[in-house]
Amino acid sequence: MAQPGSVVRMIYRVLGEKHFQEGLQLYFARHKYGNTRTIDLWNAWKEAGSAFILNHFPLSHFLGSGLEAGFA
Repeated sequence: MAQPGSVVRMIYRVLGEKHFQEGLQLYFARHKYGNTRTIDLWNAWKEAGSAFILNHFPLSHFLGSGLEAGFA
């Protein structure tokens, strides 16, 4: 099983610093007082302008079904 930090670094390299940071800012602003799921962060990265990349590298490509359940 992949370590969460390794997965985050891999996503950062695929998205690039700009999209990665914009997605995090959107995610934190939108969910600062609530609970979240993994898909909420993924959707924030899509909205930050990286939808083309993420449509070609689906969430399961990075997280796998087992890790996604543990990340949520």
